[in-house]
Amino acid sequence: MTARLAALGVVACLAGLAGAAFHRGFGLGAVLGPVVAAAVIPVVLAALLARGGRRPPPLPVSFLSSAVLWLAVVAATLFRDGSPHARGVLPAVADGLVNGSTRLLDTTLPAPDSPDLLVVPQALTWLAALAGAELVLRTRSVLAPALPALVAFGVAVTVTVSGPGSNLGIAGGLVVAAGALALCRRAEPRAPSDHGRPTWPESAGRIDARRSTLGLTVVAATAAVALAAGPALLVPSAGPYDLRAHRSVPSHPQPTVSPLDFVSAWLRSPGEALFTAAPPVSRNIRLAALDRFDGQQWTPSARFTPAGGRVPPAPGGPPAADRISQDITIGTLPGVFLPHVDRPVTLTGADLAVDTAGGSLISSSPLVPGRAYRVTSAVPRDLSPQQLAALRIASGTSSDAARTLPPGLPAPIAAAAREVAAAGGTPFQRAYRLEQFLRTRFTYDPEAPSGHAYGHLAYFLDRSHTGTSEQFATAFAVLARVLGLPSRVVVGFHPAGLPATGAAPVGTDRTKNDRTGAGRTGVVRAGDVLVWPEIDFAGAGWVPFYPTPQAAGPHGGSVATSAQGEPAGRAEQVTEAAAVPPQSVVQSAPAGSRSSSTPVGALAGLALAGAVVIAGVAYVVLGLSAPARRRRRRRAADGDRERVVGAWLDTLESLDRAGAPVPPSATPTDVVDLGSALVGPGGRAPLTALARLATAALHGPDIPGAPSAVSGREAEAAWQHSATMRTELRRVTPRSRRARRCLAPAAVFGSAHRIEPR
Repeated sequence: MTARLAALGVVACLAGLAGAAFHRGFGLGAVLGPVVAAAVIPVVLAALLARGGRRPPPLPVSFLSSAVLWLAVVAATLFRDGSPHARGVLPAVADGLVNGSTRLLDTTLPAPDSPDLLVVPQALTWLAALAGAELVLRTRSVLAPALPALVAFGVAVTVTVSGPGSNLGIAGGLVVAAGALALCRRAEPRAPSDHGRPTWPESAGRIDARRSTLGLTVVAATAAVALAAGPALLVPSAGPYDLRAHRSVPSHPQPTVSPLDFVSAWLRSPGEALFTAAPPVSRNIRLAALDRFDGQQWTPSARFTPAGGRVPPAPGGPPAADRISQDITIGTLPGVFLPHVDRPVTLTGADLAVDTAGGSLISSSPLVPGRAYRVTSAVPRDLSPQQLAALRIASGTSSDAARTLPPGLPAPIAAAAREVAAAGGTPFQRAYRLEQFLRTRFTYDPEAPSGHAYGHLAYFLDRSHTGTSEQFATAFAVLARVLGLPSRVVVGFHPAGLPATGAAPVGTDRTKNDRTGAGRTGVVRAGDVLVWPEIDFAGAGWVPFYPTPQAAGPHGGSVATSAQGEPAGRAEQVTEAAAVPPQSVVQSAPAGSRSSSTPVGALAGLALAGAVVIAGVAYVVLGLSAPARRRRRRRAADGDRERVVGAWLDTLESLDRAGAPVPPSATPTDVVDLGSALVGPGGRAPLTALARLATAALHGPDIPGAPSAVSGREAEAAWQHSATMRTELRRVTPRSRRARRCLAPAAVFGSAHRIEPR
């Protein structure tokens, strides 16, 4: 039973590796305990039920016993503290089994280590381990016990594809474990004998050392090639297939009130404390990104997904230069949108939902004072003037939608767009000139009437020439779309009085000590509201622009050289980028950003894939043609004795391919009995005659000058007997088994039977 116990151990390893693939969805620490228990316990139970060489119990009994044990295990481990969605152990377990997988698909990854979610990888691993163990105990298949684990691995990869990390190492481990399983299974009993007892190989349950070494070498080489080739074969594309892209999340409906509708009211009550941020930072704080315009309202087109602990990066977005973590406490902020510095990376707080494409955060219920959460945001890297000038417009479905406008464009808007477009330039330069057009020709007035519909913007551009950041940002976004630039509007805050992290407070009315006294907490007030537009560029993501000028000075007029919300140092960079001649711009993505295509990597991956395919085809051709090549070589041997021995060896290999390997210690009589039992009485006569000739050739006298123990006619007869036996074996042996035996490494790279005449 040594080989069978070893096979059961390998099955447990396979199931554990498959369950560990869920680490991208929860983190390795969260899944390790449940997965290890689920991989080991059902295998141990199956082994105990079949201990002592007994037949395993009926399959329903095995599955029922395992189900009862599984229920006891999850009740004592995962659900010992209950579940957030059901009361009582049994209802909680049932809820996790029924709804856990859908909740996991509706949550950003990594998901929280909630029992109703962790039960998904735990139950799947348990089922894979149980099915694999039962296949070991009830079948003689070599690789079938690995299939449940491979299926579980495929499910894990599909469900957690959007999570952080990689499963390439686990895939290599599965390859190694599957190879080890094959070695263990080949050492198990093959068939019952005439007495009803299992017939063991000559190694008596142990794997032959030579075959073990060869098999492990092949398995290790295969795993090494898979691990080395895997990254190179990942040809860049639109991204991996994700089931979440096809799911809607009804638990988080679209917000019904646009934050733009609050801007005018906030400016009329500038001292109202909307929320606090600890630590305070001297950066703009985002509230909502609005990318859909119907001529009257700007609204988000986002799909909000319940947030786990992490938000995946935006596809095609820029790499982050820094991360900023803040503890946000809500004051009088209305609605459901939640403030954050930039695109969220990690989140802590209940009932949060995130737009994984745009990066906006919402609450599942209206905000109330005292609501608190923690968010870590990724701050994008600053681009050089040359990189800014070379930016290209992003492409794709979302970018195309961000360039569309409803019918009925007013004439003043079209005229302003034509004036800006006349200067030409690169996409970034056109956006910069549009920014300067609004900043220098129009005046900021916090008491200007609210509104951002077509009519309001036409009045702003043609008549009043004054407005709040609401009009400046929405006018920029509409004009940008007329110019063919994908645009959106962001509602946020520019708390100019807040200090940078770690700096001394600017004023006691804007900062206060936090609860611990170790840092600072900044108060963001209604008067800090700011609306700014953004343009979607390939490789750089959504790049902000600041068309709203500063408030009017004491003598009237605004400061045209600066804008509200513009970071320090940006003015010099964008001015230099605008001065770059368009003909000298090299169209390339920003350094370090993700490009939509990498020809060198794609060609390298295709070349490696081609090499792997060619090597595989060559191996198959070599394996299938090896018997014929050896047969021709042996039949063309110089001496009659060598030709007879070659016919005998060819017959032994034919028996191997038929699934009846001949032990090295077998006598010619044993071979005759083995072949006759396999093909029937019709094969005994030619095999007996061939055995007699082989015995004479191997053990007959070899006296120089004397006649040979076998003649040339007998050598030809030996090959005729071998051909007859080969035909009989083909008749009773499935073609798939013969092909599988031919493709074994030992058959491809050498013969297992090497006999020399004495």
